[in-house]
Amino acid sequence: MYKELAEIMRHHHERYDGSGYPDGLCGEQIPPLSRIMIIADAFDAMTTDRIYKPRKSVEEALKEIALLKGIQFDPEVADAAITVLNHIILKPSDQYPKTAMEEERFAYFLKDQLTGLNNHWALESILQINMHTHEYRYATVICLENLITFNRQMGWHNGDILLEKFAEILKNRFTHHHIYRIFGDTFVILSEDFLDLSPDSLREADFFENTNITITVTVTHLIEKKIDTISKLEETISSKK
Repeated sequence: MYKELAEIMRHHHERYDGSGYPDGLCGEQIPPLSRIMIIADAFDAMTTDRIYKPRKSVEEALKEIALLKGIQFDPEVADAAITVLNHIILKPSDQYPKTAMEEERFAYFLKDQLTGLNNHWALESILQINMHTHEYRYATVICLENLITFNRQMGWHNGDILLEKFAEILKNRFTHHHIYRIFGDTFVILSEDFLDLSPDSLREADFFENTNITITVTVTHLIEKKIDTISKLEETISSKK
């Protein structure tokens, strides 16, 4: 009973120039409804926040559709889509987890397996989205210096234990903030307000005693510095050292 729908779905990754899949169909060889779905699917993908990248605006998405007319998209369908979708108002939509079950499903993408904190993929995405939402104004970057030396002297397993314990401190202390672990020895806290956080306040834990690990804390303003990638955040932090 779903044979016709199955055919539409089967060919919605074909491309008008024949470079798509699964059958490499081109032009009018692609079923008409598949040619429509190709553009509908692409527009939806471009205008929806993904876990790995933020959404495009309607204007940006339509420009890309126009650019790919005759290459990825049927020119006639593309022209119709540009006319129909030109004044559409997007509703908030993303792929971020909303429930405990969805959190588990997305753990592979969003969570650092060792500490359970958000990982660098999640931070990269939220930094880009934050340039539009301005939900977070500050990034507090905490680095455990000399962790590599500690691992060599005490073993990688003990290094992992230290990281897990430190992550627990951050989670317990900053329960209402987004916390990320990146680059192995670096933690990032995103917040709306400035966090007056000193390295000494984080060294209170007993497990730092008799180690050569030093803690550095650097705070930067995300909006003023226009930070929308981890690379830009790293450059800003490096310039302050």
